[in-house]
Amino acid sequence: MDKLERYRQVICSFLKEQGEIVPVNGTIETETVFDHEAERYLLLHLGWNGQQRIYSVVIHLEVREGKVWIQQNTTDFSVAEELLKRGVAREDIVLGLKPAFVREYTGFGVV
Repeated sequence: MDKLERYRQVICSFLKEQGEIVPVNGTIETETVFDHEAERYLLLHLGWNGQQRIYSVVIHLEVREGKVWIQQNTTDFSVAEELLKRGVAREDIVLGLKPAFVREYTGFGVV
C-alpha cells in the first residue's frame, strides 16, 4: 500500500472513530463526509439545540501534494498528534489552520 492510500485510511478511520462520540446537548447528529476524488474529509455536527440550529465543521482534513492538511479542528485535542500516533509522518502534516509564516516554527510540515 502506498503512503497516500495509507494516509487516506488513517484519516477515514480517525474521523469514523470521532463520529461515534455523541454530542451531549440537543438532538445533534455527527456525520462524516469523505470525498476521495477531491481528497477532502470532514466531520460535521448538525441538528438542533432547543431553538438553535447547529451546523458546524468539527474537523476538516485534506490530502494535498502528498501531505495531510488540517484545515479545521474545533475539538479540545490535537488532531496532529492523533495523526502522528497513527503513522502519518510529522513532515507530512501541515497545520493549514495556522498562518503560513507560523508553520515553519510548529515542527510540522511546511509548503
